[in-house]
Amino acid sequence: MSAIACVIVCFLSIYCCRPHEEITDVVEPQHPTATLIFLHGAGESGPEIRRLVEKLSGGFSNYPNLRLVFPTAGAKTFSPFPWNGQVVNIWYNFDSLDIATKENNTQIHESAMVIEKLVEEQVLSGIPHKNICVAGFSSGGLMSLHLGYEYIKNLGCVGAMSAFLPTSSALYEKLINQRDEVVSDLPPLYISGGRLDFFILPKWMKTTVDAFQTGGVNVTSVSQLEASHFLTRKSVRGLLEFVQKTIF
Repeated sequence: MSAIACVIVCFLSIYCCRPHEEITDVVEPQHPTATLIFLHGAGESGPEIRRLVEKLSGGFSNYPNLRLVFPTAGAKTFSPFPWNGQVVNIWYNFDSLDIATKENNTQIHESAMVIEKLVEEQVLSGIPHKNICVAGFSSGGLMSLHLGYEYIKNLGCVGAMSAFLPTSSALYEKLINQRDEVVSDLPPLYISGGRLDFFILPKWMKTTVDAFQTGGVNVTSVSQLEASHFLTRKSVRGLLEFVQKTIF
């Protein structure tokens, strides 16, 4: 059953899907020179998002030197509507779908430690930090923002798709307060979203873009007129092209 179907049937008190196993799916090329770690959204899994990204990308054979890593988040209570406290695979909880929502900083830190370990495994395999990108969709995109600008600041790039940074977060405040500072070593950011997104409003994405630009981050922002809260061929291929241009 898809993540969307699971949310609906549990919301209607019909049946609640069990969380996925914490499986990390890896696409291993013959001679990897760079790595993309991709974080799924609420209720999804690494293998699920891998299949979707592969389909929308046109096939991973188009990126012959890129190792792709799709981890699965642990099971946690997720508060926003329509999940309303369902236990799903999520990187961290936050109170509501709102630009000023309060985030669970303890869970952010716990998930960051898990992803940091994945990054270090890449480094030990011979892929330097500057050739590693962490990106994600929806809540996975939120997690990638925290990871790339609070925890591992020497990554090659960061990607956030259909995601935003809450204005209540310490990271948002730090970016805004860097207005008069010269910051040149933060990784570039690719951020995309749909004009018809009913979960992550386009104005939240603009607030996020403005904050990162104020903080000195080189931002590539893509807004799709016809897109809603789903990964699209344009957004996935745009991210992969950004990764190729930035870290190869």
